[in-house]
Amino acid sequence: MGHRELSLISRSIRLPLVSIIVVNYNGEKFIEQCISSILKSKYPFFELIVIDNASTDKSREILQEKFGDDNRLRIIINKTNVGFAEANNIGVAKSRGKYLAFVNNDTEVDPYWLSELIRVAESDLTIGACQSKLVIMGTDLLDGTGDFITENGISFIRSHRIRNSPDHINAEIFSARAAAMLVRKKIFTAVGGFDPDYFIGYEDVDLGWRIRLLGYKVVFVPTSIVYHIGRASTSRKRDLESFHVHKNCMMTLIKNYGLINVLLRLPANMMLRLCLSLSPFEETRDISAVGLTGIKAILWVLLKFPEIWEKHMWVQSNIRKVSERQIKQLMLDSRFEVDLLRYFLFLRKKYKFWPYLSQLIDIHQKHLSLKVIE
Repeated sequence: MGHRELSLISRSIRLPLVSIIVVNYNGEKFIEQCISSILKSKYPFFELIVIDNASTDKSREILQEKFGDDNRLRIIINKTNVGFAEANNIGVAKSRGKYLAFVNNDTEVDPYWLSELIRVAESDLTIGACQSKLVIMGTDLLDGTGDFITENGISFIRSHRIRNSPDHINAEIFSARAAAMLVRKKIFTAVGGFDPDYFIGYEDVDLGWRIRLLGYKVVFVPTSIVYHIGRASTSRKRDLESFHVHKNCMMTLIKNYGLINVLLRLPANMMLRLCLSLSPFEETRDISAVGLTGIKAILWVLLKFPEIWEKHMWVQSNIRKVSERQIKQLMLDSRFEVDLLRYFLFLRKKYKFWPYLSQLIDIHQKHLSLKVIE
């Protein structure tokens, strides 16, 4: 028996129940491997809730056939596809755990992924959420080690497509990615959960910002490892995903910034989203040249502004306990976007994009770190 097993046994009496929530939409190619890996987790106290978003493939049949007899698993079937954000909320409403673990259906988890997340979360009550190290399935490349947002509200993934290495430490990030995220349930509830109007995209950044506004930390845990395919449920609907990413980015800024910064930053955000939407560069292809979705998103936000502003007022009145200055210290500073533009205009032939972006984030982030927990 290894050290980790002995450690878990010695602490098992006081370990909290975790509700693991997986949203499935047409995931027949990978749902079996995902659920099988989760059920093999070494952490002893968890329930697994799968929310099926009206899949039209055979993924529901696979779940019933392969795992229907496992009493740790509950399957909830939605009549329509309500989107990733609301489907997770439905799972939370059915959950019983002290913690919520959100996992994408195109992932496979390391046996100790959850044990490591709980170890860190339980060590510090000021931690509101944690993210696992995401590794691109079948490669030695990282999928991400946390999200960081610019002062104009544009989010970037740290360490995406960077070679994996064991030298990362537990460190604060701005927000955690919902592909592999642990959140205290009481905090998730206190900040209002995922915004169902987001459908898909930026729902985790928005949640992380609100967790930050409530005064809690968000932490990257490198010893928790999850392997991720990525974009598996949306790859054939790029125009839909692009539209939601654009509009949700603007909504996130409006909801979570104070009035002065909304007035200062929203026009810049809209201009940046428009530039991204029209960008000819290969590195931005996921959200560019897709039916002018940036323009459509800007129009949608302008038409829905009164409703979004109601959300802003609720966040500022019921959640904010941290000053604007403290939040901005966690963001990529105003020079980041200038340096990124400089790359596209002058440096594309000299450097590869993802290593350059990762180095840029490292330069501009505030290097917040936590003591490594043994």
